[in-house]
Amino acid sequence: MSSDYSHWYEDDKHSKPKEEVRRCDAPGCHEKGEHKAPKERPNGDEPPREFFYFCLNHVKEYNKKWDYFAGMKGEDIEHYRREAVTGHRPTWKLGHLGQGFTRANLEAKLYSFMRMDGAAQNYTAAQAFKGKTRKDMAALDIEWPFDERGLKKHYKALVKKHHPDVNPNNPQAEETFKRITQAYHSLLRALQNKDL
Repeated sequence: MSSDYSHWYEDDKHSKPKEEVRRCDAPGCHEKGEHKAPKERPNGDEPPREFFYFCLNHVKEYNKKWDYFAGMKGEDIEHYRREAVTGHRPTWKLGHLGQGFTRANLEAKLYSFMRMDGAAQNYTAAQAFKGKTRKDMAALDIEWPFDERGLKKHYKALVKKHHPDVNPNNPQAEETFKRITQAYHSLLRALQNKDL
């Protein structure tokens, strides 16, 4: 009893079609073209649409000659360079997104979020500052938020109140005045350097 199973072994019927091997696009090269290289710089946010396919040696050579900024003006290149710092995403200055959005408030909210046990509910914006800044704010008896104008106005009021010439009989007046002046200059410097 013989049965014919030869049709199971026929390569033509059951074999997968052979994949066509892409050759390197460099003239005269017969290596495999396994590495993609864009034909031109993409427009805006669109990815490149057309590519060359090169072997490793030719893609290295192509990349050495590639000039992404070819044909761009100097100001366009500078704009691209600045945008690249943030990955070409929109940005804004801290404190300009909305009212009450300050570094201190952000740190207070972040601290509250990180604790997640409710213990941070009494965490005030002033507690977000480093020890020296907190001490300076306490010396001036000023609460965050404030700007340079508000700080100066508050400082002037304290100077009028604690100046040694106004308080000649108070031996602590001079020390208080020095502490207030140092705290004012420290906070003013921090505001000007945008450390607050």
